[in-house]
Amino acid sequence: MTTALAQPFPSAPPPHELRRLLGRYVPAAVAEMEHEVAARLPAYADAFNRTRDFSVRRVVDRTVHLFLAALGAPGPGSAAPLSDLTAFYERIGAQHCRAGYPVDTLGTALGVAGQVARRRLIRAAYQFHWPESTLECLIETTFVLIRTATESALGGFAQEDGPRSLLDGRRARLRDALVADLTVDGDSLAALAEAAAWPLPDAVTVVALPPGTAAPAAALPDEVLVQDAPEAPYLIVPGERVGFPLLRTRGAALGPLVPVGRAADSLRWALHAVDLVRRGVLPVGRPLRCADHLATLTASRAGDLLDAAAVRTLGPLLELPERRRGPLLRTLFAYLDSGDNAVVTARRLYVHEQTVRYRLRQIAEVTRDAQPSAQGRLETMLVLARLLGGGGAVARP
Repeated sequence: MTTALAQPFPSAPPPHELRRLLGRYVPAAVAEMEHEVAARLPAYADAFNRTRDFSVRRVVDRTVHLFLAALGAPGPGSAAPLSDLTAFYERIGAQHCRAGYPVDTLGTALGVAGQVARRRLIRAAYQFHWPESTLECLIETTFVLIRTATESALGGFAQEDGPRSLLDGRRARLRDALVADLTVDGDSLAALAEAAAWPLPDAVTVVALPPGTAAPAAALPDEVLVQDAPEAPYLIVPGERVGFPLLRTRGAALGPLVPVGRAADSLRWALHAVDLVRRGVLPVGRPLRCADHLATLTASRAGDLLDAAAVRTLGPLLELPERRRGPLLRTLFAYLDSGDNAVVTARRLYVHEQTVRYRLRQIAEVTRDAQPSAQGRLETMLVLARLLGGGGAVARP
């Protein structure tokens, strides 16, 4: 296949001159195309930019340079740019299959980029007074490249779909077995891991993500198992390998490191931590580690025992009207949890430092400056964590 400009055209600048002129505008054109794709397809562009091998800018830049290379390449060399384009988009199509992206969305993104390219070519034709035949050839070349790219991506997707779907199914079965409530014996787990091409580790960490977070497999190391259900997405990570970009998601939580046969325990605590972050009981982390918030997490599960201790521990504070009680209890908990640091407390509560100090003076007045012992301090934190975690109707500040 040859492009339109591989054929001679009368009264037109030579191909090398076209490449030189258009090449000056490549950075600006790539930036505009990237912006348009991100504006028209924000979720797709964001997920695409998280992949290990590709990004919108890289793909657009590579495609534009192949477009320039295709201009006026006569004879045997005319097929080389299109051959490179085919191989490039076959890899992209395969990556879309692995990540679970619909390949037709790629076609839409290419159409958006093509619109930008044609607008810029029309402006260039007027600016440099190119004959109509030159502009027609340039426009035709954009259509040829987009058609070739789309067909190549479809081909790469189809080639990957068969074996990848089988492997994905096996990895899903392994993932579900790891977090099942019923214990799976070691031999069965090893067999599932072997079938899924997943080296069975000694220990795992489960990472819970906020509801609605996209967790594309292509954005993760191959050894990470993914559950991308929108209501409760999570990842199973061998050991403590937690250095990949998706973990910078606000509100994610790392469960404790556990033996591989106890992944369900890590998942349970990670999901609970995400819920407490969402309700404002735990601070937002990137990600938050359950091991750093043992008292809060434990207290939120302690139930009636801590409810019974609340009156004795917090005394007069619980007798205040709810609109006063809530801010004071939340401030007291954050202050104790921050090592009696008012500045850190203010930052955690998103209030001014003087507001924290004012509330602490109110607490001192209500409790008549009662200072708990070391054991009493821990008990107070546990009771507060229980109340603020849902055991009592405590208002937010």
